[in-house]
Amino acid sequence: MVDAVSNAPERRLEKRRRLALYVIVFFGVWTIRATVLLRFDRDLQPPIVGQIYRDALRVLVWVVPAVLYVRRLDGRSALESLKLVTRPTASAIRRAVALIVVYVAAEIALDSMVLGKHLGVGQWSRSQWIEFLVALPVAPVAEEILFRGFILTKLREIFPFWKANLATSLLFVAIHWPGWLTMNGWQPPLLMTLSATIFVLALFLGYLVKLTDSLWPSVVMHLLNNVVSVVMRVA
Repeated sequence: MVDAVSNAPERRLEKRRRLALYVIVFFGVWTIRATVLLRFDRDLQPPIVGQIYRDALRVLVWVVPAVLYVRRLDGRSALESLKLVTRPTASAIRRAVALIVVYVAAEIALDSMVLGKHLGVGQWSRSQWIEFLVALPVAPVAEEILFRGFILTKLREIFPFWKANLATSLLFVAIHWPGWLTMNGWQPPLLMTLSATIFVLALFLGYLVKLTDSLWPSVVMHLLNNVVSVVMRVA
């Protein structure tokens, strides 16, 4: 018993180092993909093939290593640890639904009244609709599994919730920067606006996980946010 207690700080330190190494390697791999390889995979034709390739790559880099980490290094069930099978209470679901409705309504109102956006999918072709529907669920599920299911859960073992959620949200913003810079170049006003928007969303997604002890409300909210960002266009 004494040995177990004396070794506890060392085990916690090892877990922190292991998690930090995981995050560093992930950021390195995804940064290469979002910079060097982004132009290549966006040129794949037909577009639906390119979308399937990008989705498969996201699952391979974002989801598979997290699942293996939990199963092999933590010795736990990935479905349970990543909060994919936990069952929220009815009251938690009702509160989550109410908060999601308010957030999405506020987002649409802001896009419409402040940013001058409007519904912009009326002229979409059939292939554009197919590509949109194929891509729709993959990013929210993959990103939530890694950031809220894995990273936030691991950080909550080390820090209080709000510190863990703050750190996770900052990391979530940071992982978007390589792609933004590749596609848009160095545009500080745009980068700051995108960062603030994603940061607020990430904080909210983390709170939904805390509220319900389930990943699925955050997945639904993430999906709805992506839909709004696509269908609301600048007039």
